[in-house]
Amino acid sequence: MAIRKRYLILTAVLVSLGILAVVFLVFVAFVGAVLYVTNAPTLEVAKGDSESVRLEKTEAWIQGLHDSGNFNGGVLIIKNGKTILSRCWGHTDASQEKEITSKTSMRLASVSKQFTAAAILVLAEQEKIGLDDLVVDHLKGFPYDDVTIRHLLNMTSGIPDSYMDLANEHKENLGECLEVSDVVDLVATYPRARSNQVNEVHRYSNTSYVLLAAIVESASGLSFEQFMDDELFGLLAMKNTRVWNLVSKDETFPGKAKTFSGSSDLEPTFLDGVAGDGAVFCSLDDFVIWDQFWRGNDLVSPDLINQAFARPRLSDGSRPNYGFGWVIEGDGHWHNGSWLGAATYTWQDENLYVVILDNSSSLIVDSMGLEIRGAFDD
Repeated sequence: MAIRKRYLILTAVLVSLGILAVVFLVFVAFVGAVLYVTNAPTLEVAKGDSESVRLEKTEAWIQGLHDSGNFNGGVLIIKNGKTILSRCWGHTDASQEKEITSKTSMRLASVSKQFTAAAILVLAEQEKIGLDDLVVDHLKGFPYDDVTIRHLLNMTSGIPDSYMDLANEHKENLGECLEVSDVVDLVATYPRARSNQVNEVHRYSNTSYVLLAAIVESASGLSFEQFMDDELFGLLAMKNTRVWNLVSKDETFPGKAKTFSGSSDLEPTFLDGVAGDGAVFCSLDDFVIWDQFWRGNDLVSPDLINQAFARPRLSDGSRPNYGFGWVIEGDGHWHNGSWLGAATYTWQDENLYVVILDNSSSLIVDSMGLEIRGAFDD
């Protein structure tokens, strides 16, 4: 009996080890698959390659990504003020009936934040607000009385990034979709305790940028969408750029790309009535104009533009890397975005501007941006 018992125990151990081995192999395969789909392959260029050769290699590289189902969208590269690549690969929706062009308006997700920041700078230039104004002076009932507009821009307010959670918790008291005004009311009615004091740490915050959209509305007397049309996009002649969400008067608009995953289009949800943290649609053609906006324009003074690219100083003297809707890195600045199947990436420095727009739920857009930067940033 003792021998049989030992045999059964040994058998159980071997079976368990076998199961663990299978689990481990599945895990390794899964990790390998994740790495494969979340990182673009290396863009192979040589130091001695001419610009035309680099462009040829880059276009072939992107074509390969599109052919393998890892990219569907557009890429813009501006070098030393000259557009050297503006090309699109793929279709505007899952039906694959209409091709994307340089005039197609694509969802920007969190890259929209730099547009919200620009609206705040325009209002500051118009002397309708000050960047160091208290938010409570512009938003009635705002519960954090030491937070300024600049803190929201730099994401150093200490306010919890809670608007999505609050909206879902109190959905029964809201309309069919969440609006900017609802976010202000939720933050005022259900204030959450801070984990940090004002200007103590930087924490990425979508809530901060929805509140900035609310300030635009309060200071201008216009909806955020109308202000952006009248005071920014219209004046800059950005014909394929606008704010669009579920509270827009039109259900859709000409030239708008949908977002999709596989063979299915992705539709906006309850949260897609807000703006500020997202909701901007823009084309590659208009990004050429947008590049120039940040290099100097007639709407905002150079001093205000420079403040957008300045690292804030926290109370302990440290300098986080988030400006006004831009992540500051070395001599340049960038931002990315991901929402509802859209994936976006922008990079700008003195000599180079890169924009990548995807509407197919791609996971490799950020790494594409790094590869392209590496190929042309010299």
